[in-house]
Amino acid sequence: MDDDDSSVQSDIDICNDDYVRGVEDEVVHLRFSKKVQNKMNERMKNTLVIRVLGRSIGYKTLFNRMHILWNPKKHMKVMDVDNCYYMVRFASHDDYTKVLLQGQWKVLGHYLTVQLWTPCFDPKGNNLYVIATWARFPGLRKIALVIIPCNF
Repeated sequence: MDDDDSSVQSDIDICNDDYVRGVEDEVVHLRFSKKVQNKMNERMKNTLVIRVLGRSIGYKTLFNRMHILWNPKKHMKVMDVDNCYYMVRFASHDDYTKVLLQGQWKVLGHYLTVQLWTPCFDPKGNNLYVIATWARFPGLRKIALVIIPCNF
């Protein structure tokens, strides 16, 4: 895994005009300008949010299993966030698209949920609004991609 790929790592230059610093209840917070927010979001364009259904799997085991399962052409970065969610950023858009669209992915007998990263992703909330799955219907010869709303 090569950590020096410029398509994945790049610095964002921030000037004094690009943020507002505040303190609330002794906690420092920064509010970034739209320009900085857009640059940060651009860096996340090939990022997916992954969660293992029904089981907690350690970072190293999950990373190794996903790497074997997906066999990416370029490297991927995996970040353990919170609440059993992982963010996976791909150096290759082809790898990103493959993982997003070609699944039903299973690790150690448990399905992976794969969803698009969005700026409002909150690992503490229920962010799984829909599940995309492949289904075979009686009378149809092909498998169809079905979007199922989640109400849990």
